[in-house]
Amino acid sequence: MSKFEKVKLLGTGVSPFEWRIIWALKLKGIEFEFIKEDVSNKSLLLLEKNPVYKMIPVLIHGQNAISESLIILEYIDETWKQNPILPKDPAERAYSRFWAKFSEEKIVEPSRLAFHYTGDKQAEGVKLMANGLQILENQIKGKKFFGGDEIGYLDIVIGWIAYWLHFSQEAGDYKGLELVQVTSGRALIISEIMSRGEKVKLLGTGVSPFEWRIIWALKLKGIEFEFIKEDVSNKSLLLLEKNPVYKMIPVLIHGQNAISESLIILEYIDETWKVNPILPKDPAERAYARFWAKFSEEKIVEPIKLAFHYTGEKQAEGVQLLEEGLDILEGQIKGKKFFGGDEIGFLDIVVGWIAYWLHFNQEAAGYKVMDQAKYPGIDMWMKNFLQVDIIKENLPPFDAMMNNYKMYRKMSLAVLNVTQ
Repeated sequence: MSKFEKVKLLGTGVSPFEWRIIWALKLKGIEFEFIKEDVSNKSLLLLEKNPVYKMIPVLIHGQNAISESLIILEYIDETWKQNPILPKDPAERAYSRFWAKFSEEKIVEPSRLAFHYTGDKQAEGVKLMANGLQILENQIKGKKFFGGDEIGYLDIVIGWIAYWLHFSQEAGDYKGLELVQVTSGRALIISEIMSRGEKVKLLGTGVSPFEWRIIWALKLKGIEFEFIKEDVSNKSLLLLEKNPVYKMIPVLIHGQNAISESLIILEYIDETWKVNPILPKDPAERAYARFWAKFSEEKIVEPIKLAFHYTGEKQAEGVQLLEEGLDILEGQIKGKKFFGGDEIGFLDIVVGWIAYWLHFNQEAAGYKVMDQAKYPGIDMWMKNFLQVDIIKENLPPFDAMMNNYKMYRKMSLAVLNVTQ
């Protein structure tokens, strides 16, 4: 794909998510055609170019159609190298992605509650948003921009706050920004580009599929690391220090850098150690891999939580959503050995848990979604995936996993009985 192919952007003219793309294209000096969409009467072009979510923004570059604003931003930065918006250092890139994800979860989502609801639900949204802004305040304190002296990726991602938040507050009749109290909390320290020979440590439980994604990637790269086992019911000071925002595993420690969130860690690993790349080289293929990774988190991981932790109608809802997600994923793997081609790659690692963990989840919670006849492509991919030496040699013990998941299910039911 030539970077000189014609560029089009589908949007409404109103959404802050499409303006992220406009700002990035303008910063890069890229000419583009803006095609205005009416989301109440979606065009055939939009439905064709984003058949999964059917939402704006969508960037069309020649034959490539990229959706999801954060994924589009990375595609733009990888396609047009001038005026880079992401930092060069893998650790700084990982931190930018971490805080972008944080802002989506802890500011964007609460702002929707605050805007679309009233009463207790609106108050909850305002409180959550204020907490998110408080944490973000500590990251910008003393700086001109999040990216330093010039605006960068994170400034573009959260730039909507500087303009759109006013309209949201006025129309929704709430105040979010005023609730932020300036504190002297220590900002996250981003280290200088570090030696690739620094010691690597991984904090995990030994059970979570999210940490095994990291183990597989490190093993594929031939990177030696120390695994530090965590008890999430009694979190260590090291975990609380290295992931003070979410206080969750996995956390990869590389010298002075501490990276959390498994998808972000995978990209950090691939950018730090170039051997055996897991993401494709082509920007469009990288964007697609990121898109389907995000899809799997939203449409497979989230529904499986409902199916596992609940009973009755709520479990049935989770199972139905999970089946819908697997139906779509089946279409992506059918006729292929791996999502990444002939060798496993980023997306295979991300969804690899399905090949092993889904069995424990189904057995412990008493439901069934995986069916060889219904999902022949996924079934064959699972068999291929588990036959890869790096994978089959790095799986948690079967019996111990089954016992763990039965215990987790009992704990979930106990919580349900208390709350009902």
